[in-house]
Amino acid sequence: MKYVVAVTKGELSRKVPLIMPNQFVHAEMFKILKQMIRESFDEDCEIFSAGEISFFGPSIVCSGKSSTLGVCSHPDDAELIKCYDYTMGVDIGGVSFSSIVNKAGAVVALTSDSIVELADGQFRKVGDLMEGHVIKVGDSFGVITVLD
Repeated sequence: MKYVVAVTKGELSRKVPLIMPNQFVHAEMFKILKQMIRESFDEDCEIFSAGEISFFGPSIVCSGKSSTLGVCSHPDDAELIKCYDYTMGVDIGGVSFSSIVNKAGAVVALTSDSIVELADGQFRKVGDLMEGHVIKVGDSFGVITVLD
């Protein structure tokens, strides 16, 4: 399999991955992803990374490069793809994506500088919210606990 990751240029930058079969060309799929981002987020984007992706049981391995886009895989690509449903591609204050998600897929804890999506679709820093505030977690909802 192949993948591309675009990064949006809006007020709240997010990385958006797209996984595709090996027969597809990275550059052509990035054009499609760019159009989808414009329609979904009303933002422009640029290429962030691209390469090959392999799934080994619970592990995801991203490697290689795209000759058609002139970019290579990024060390954080596998974690971004693994946790996209929970983070929506938003940088969560330098905290590892997987470190905030337990094996059941529930948010365990975030730092006060982390950004979360609220149930109404808005994004806020955890420090601006109260402990116990309901946030969006993939297609369901979770409750945050603030660490000191």
